[in-house]
Amino acid sequence: MTRDSISKLLNRLSNEGKDGQLPGVGGFSPTDPDNLPPRPDESSLPLPSDTKICIVGAGISGLYAGLILDHLGVAYDILEASPRPGGRILTHYFSTRKHDYYDIGAMRFPNVPPMERTFDLFKRTGVPLIDYLLNGENTPKRYNGITVFPPKDGTTVEEDPYHVSESNGGIVPDESMKNISTVLEEAFAPLKDALKRGDAESFKLFEELDEYNVRDYLSKKM
Repeated sequence: MTRDSISKLLNRLSNEGKDGQLPGVGGFSPTDPDNLPPRPDESSLPLPSDTKICIVGAGISGLYAGLILDHLGVAYDILEASPRPGGRILTHYFSTRKHDYYDIGAMRFPNVPPMERTFDLFKRTGVPLIDYLLNGENTPKRYNGITVFPPKDGTTVEEDPYHVSESNGGIVPDESMKNISTVLEEAFAPLKDALKRGDAESFKLFEELDEYNVRDYLSKKM
């Protein structure tokens, strides 16, 4: 996303004849996100001693940028429109009781290659990490207006407890219900591959799907 934004900005400045206003990148030809101009030689661009950086937004990216500038000894201001920092990261506490909260923003952080920088930030700031529990001994699940509690007597939950199959009045073909793991793996495989590639084509795919929730996406794929 960042490379795409930089590419659009550079191309606009070039079309307006203003590319020379950016030190070290003047006179470039049209570029795409995967072919940005090389970074200028930093030794030829000394940072004035009175430089002050403006960071727009006190979300996690803005705060991380401030952390880096602190380390470099560069002055900065962070501008934030809301009355609180954190951006999309927000936890709402219903009471002071343990586990009585709801993560409105980011709640799960898988330790995978695309998240390496995030985990580096956790390490640098000493953020305590806890396991994300998908299931609990007495945790019910609710879908389609149907609440299902985990069985306690050794029995198993019925095959289609939320009545999503066609035979139970839903819209999912019965054949798909029998091979649900395979269907889900095939549906999400393109997204997994795109995350691994991280190229312009992958970014375009996620842009096209940005307004889809999981149900919409699965309906499209199935």
